[in-house]
Amino acid sequence: MQPVFRQYESNITIMEEELVPGCITKLEAYDPDIQDQSLDQHIVYSVVKEDQRKLMTIDKNGCLSLIKPLDRDPPNGYATWQVIIQATDNGGIPKCLQQTTEVIIVLRDINDNAPFLDMPGPVVWRENQSPGTITRLQAKDNDGPENGAPFEFSISPDASYEIQTKFGISGT
Repeated sequence: MQPVFRQYESNITIMEEELVPGCITKLEAYDPDIQDQSLDQHIVYSVVKEDQRKLMTIDKNGCLSLIKPLDRDPPNGYATWQVIIQATDNGGIPKCLQQTTEVIIVLRDINDNAPFLDMPGPVVWRENQSPGTITRLQAKDNDGPENGAPFEFSISPDASYEIQTKFGISGT
């Protein structure tokens, strides 16, 4: 018969970009073919998704731990990570039976991304045109909503005197 997972903490919340020491959760499976569950169950655990194996590992005792911190922000991160864990009986030898389960890791956002202008193409202002609104500035941020907008816009103090005296930002 396939291995059976005992109840475990399957929804974990941790801080993004933090290397949590030790187990982020501990899984335990047993082999129902072994009557005495106090005996060694010969269960081998593994992280199923290949791309996640460089980020996390699970040892022979079912301790799921991080190798590298997880990122929640685009382009390569996710706010929620679904990790599939496999338990294999008979020590993983050929003709063994397997069972999978999932662990959901939710990452709390840190403010680690600078906002950037998100403008649809270049702004054109013709020579000798009357003063007025040139464009509406729009920005985005890859952090979560709690660490994103609203943004404050300003002209850089490093901008030339001509830019600082001829342009301004009004409102939000």
